[in-house]
Amino acid sequence: MSFRRELTINSVTWVVVAESARATVFRTEWPGAAQFETVENLFHPEGESLPSEILTDRPGRFAGPMRHAVGDTIDFRHQTNSEFAIQIADFLERGRTNNEFGRIVLVAPPMVLGAIRERLSAPLAKLVACELGKDYMHLPEKELEAKLHEYLSEQAAATT
Repeated sequence: MSFRRELTINSVTWVVVAESARATVFRTEWPGAAQFETVENLFHPEGESLPSEILTDRPGRFAGPMRHAVGDTIDFRHQTNSEFAIQIADFLERGRTNNEFGRIVLVAPPMVLGAIRERLSAPLAKLVACELGKDYMHLPEKELEAKLHEYLSEQAAATT
């Protein structure tokens, strides 16, 4: 006798709305997405800072036959986005290992979205249902929820 096990997907979806300095993780049910509950607010203070407020020195100089500056190949914005993306990915990974959600939706400006995508583990990346390259962190809560509901409804209709 053989048994067949049906794979059930957790209907809870975490929606991550982020920018370079702040992120909010919402909890909702897929595909209805009628209500959004805040799970966590994440903050990265360096994301709001100017490079001159954090970096105190100019790049070093090389004294040789051809004088030139020696500097990092990564600029300040990419570095701070990468640091914050690690913080976001770590939080999501803890949620995944605790089986708190079955899907993830990422909403962030393209540069931040790319940084987050690069930091997700392979099992976590498989849970990403959809991504939206928009900056919605500045929206009032009601307007944000309306835009998220509209987007998730469109995505649910497209997958069925």
